[in-house]
Amino acid sequence: MGTLQTLKLDSNDIGQIIDGLRWRADSWRETADYLESGHASRNDFAAEECSDAEEARSIASHYERIIREVATQLHPPVGRRLKRKQPKSKPDCGYCIFINTLFQGTTISVHDGNDLPVIFSSEREAQLEIVDFHMTRIQEFIDGERDYDDALEIEEYVMPVTVLPDGVVVDECGRQYRKKS
Repeated sequence: MGTLQTLKLDSNDIGQIIDGLRWRADSWRETADYLESGHASRNDFAAEECSDAEEARSIASHYERIIREVATQLHPPVGRRLKRKQPKSKPDCGYCIFINTLFQGTTISVHDGNDLPVIFSSEREAQLEIVDFHMTRIQEFIDGERDYDDALEIEEYVMPVTVLPDGVVVDECGRQYRKKS
């Protein structure tokens, strides 16, 4: 992973960036569909260069993670996060939203404005965040901005986590996550 950068852009420009990233994700998803079915979805279709449908799907998922990260930073989830407390000796427990990516493997997909993983106080609250994101994707399908299969695909999932006194987040498999750097 590269170094963390901070950009200041007009919200309309950020919208254009998200649109471009969506276009790239859609192109990779179309490539995966083409590699599986052998049929192009439209006359001007041009497949992306990759080894197989699974790689194309994984790259599309990577773009989706970037879109979600930008959208979350632009409009962070509110009112459904465990408030971080001052350091103490006992760890906090909560839930995080995860996604599996080709390049980073299992990773937390929702971060706050300080690049810390968002810790939800209940599994349901984390699931509601996924549903909010999913509803946005369905609305994009209704508006003609996303294809049907992509709109219905949910790749995010919830796992319980422990937040150690030093801020390190540990998932149920023992993997550790720190502030993005």
